[in-house]
Amino acid sequence: MITVRVFTLLFALMITSVTHVYAGDMSRNYIREAIELRLKKYKFASKVDGKKVLSYDVAQLKSFYSRRRFTPAWTSGGQRCADANELVLALREAALEGLNPSDYHLDAIESVIAEKNQVEGMDDIVLAVIDVLLTDGFLHYASDLHSGRVGPKLVNEEWDVHPRKTDFAIVLQQALDSVGVREALNQLRPRHKGYENLRKALAGYRSLPVTSDPPKITGVRRLAKGDSNARVVALRNRVSLWYPGISLEDKIFDDSLEHAVMVFQKQHGIEPDGIVGKETIAALNMTNEDRMRQIVVNLERYRWLPEQLEEKHIAVNIPNFELNVIEKGIPAKTIRVVVGKSDHRTPLLSSAMTYIVLSPYWNVPHTIATKEILPKMSNDPDYLKKENIRVFRKEGDVMTAVDHSSIKWAAVRNGTLRFRMEPGAKNSLGKVKFMFPNFTNIYLHDTPSKSLFAKSTRNFSHGCVRVEQPIALASCLLGKDTAWVNDAIRKASGKREERVVCLPEPIKVHLQYFTAWVDDAGSLQFRNDIYDWDDQVSKAMRGIPTLHKKPGVEKFASRIAGGSPSASLQ
Repeated sequence: MITVRVFTLLFALMITSVTHVYAGDMSRNYIREAIELRLKKYKFASKVDGKKVLSYDVAQLKSFYSRRRFTPAWTSGGQRCADANELVLALREAALEGLNPSDYHLDAIESVIAEKNQVEGMDDIVLAVIDVLLTDGFLHYASDLHSGRVGPKLVNEEWDVHPRKTDFAIVLQQALDSVGVREALNQLRPRHKGYENLRKALAGYRSLPVTSDPPKITGVRRLAKGDSNARVVALRNRVSLWYPGISLEDKIFDDSLEHAVMVFQKQHGIEPDGIVGKETIAALNMTNEDRMRQIVVNLERYRWLPEQLEEKHIAVNIPNFELNVIEKGIPAKTIRVVVGKSDHRTPLLSSAMTYIVLSPYWNVPHTIATKEILPKMSNDPDYLKKENIRVFRKEGDVMTAVDHSSIKWAAVRNGTLRFRMEPGAKNSLGKVKFMFPNFTNIYLHDTPSKSLFAKSTRNFSHGCVRVEQPIALASCLLGKDTAWVNDAIRKASGKREERVVCLPEPIKVHLQYFTAWVDDAGSLQFRNDIYDWDDQVSKAMRGIPTLHKKPGVEKFASRIAGGSPSASLQ
């Protein structure tokens, strides 16, 4: 809190420096000069090692104030204007967006406002301080609301995700001139239906009493219909958070409880067998605070999406192990997928799919060749022949076939020799490969390992996305090309040579990571954080230092208000 002592000290410093200026006669021009000098004189570092460490951007501040010749933005006739009051109200509601009001100087602004009338003769200095704090509060709240609190690449450099950008200094000026502060901020919020649904879900959790979390289910032994013990009572209390109206005292695991458990399991991507095992217990024991944090992280991910998704696009939700072909906002086709395992994670990215490959070759990645295939060859000399893998020597851009018997392992390790799996029943890419250029060489493809699609948790690949119904997906994407119907695709995909087929028009592919969302039926869904990316984003959102903590409100106030603009500009 900014104290009377601090303002008294600042006042004393000002009087010492400018004896010819009297507090009671300070002018609007003095406030302008105070803002201009502080922004020109002090160079605030906004990044350290590429990471934002202060919650405001001096370049944005200078851009905004220089356009208006450093005229105060939030005062009129020595008083705060309605726009300032609007912004304060908007910042107080930042938590409804999953953002922290104190990150935008709300505490500092309200502290200054609270003490405004307690320091005689300091009104203009206070107004100068408030003006810059309000401006920066708007700029950064606007930026976080529109583009995200943290940059995706600060969390993971492999993600090919580019949040929306705009000039928030211009947005602020338009807000002050005509639009209004609240309306300007509302227009910056993501317009996706999913964002608004999650926002409402967060409000529902925030309205719950602090003590609403019942005791957790203890022990690890599973619970199933017919059981009768104290743990069943704990189960009933935890399930009641999701299925209101269920009896809370009965110790018997009956049909109604089994049904409620199955509903819960469906909402959490767990096999809906009605049996409460380790995975179901872990999900049930998540606290309201845990769920709110999960929702906040997923609201952040919506801010990384384009302003408007394409009328037709492919969305793969990695934690849900599902692909959707979206047409006019509605899933036209839903297909189960297998994604990367924890040490070969499928990255977040957006790219345009332009062609598919039928009966594809598989050029085995170097890491798989050295770490997985070579050890198998040592145990079975005929491994390559059995798996229909050919070997090629790379010399410049020329690839020459090499007999299996002449392979030298060192040449494989140094990349001189390459493995290529031929089209056929054993090909790891199956019958179809779906291509969209990206720097991580990730694509969608078929697989001969069909049994994996029956599992509820499907993270088994080396990073690419395996598709359960490749022929159906190819038919959906080639729908406008009458030459390619299911039978034609199936026939071409069974050949011994690959064939490239261009799509009638490119289609955007979005590999996403949503662990919380509201489905089309209005049901709140949660999924496991299979890559621990929720935790990383949450920490990044909470870990960025804010201006009023570092270097501190008092230090900032002294930089803005201390000294004498008039004396320095003479």
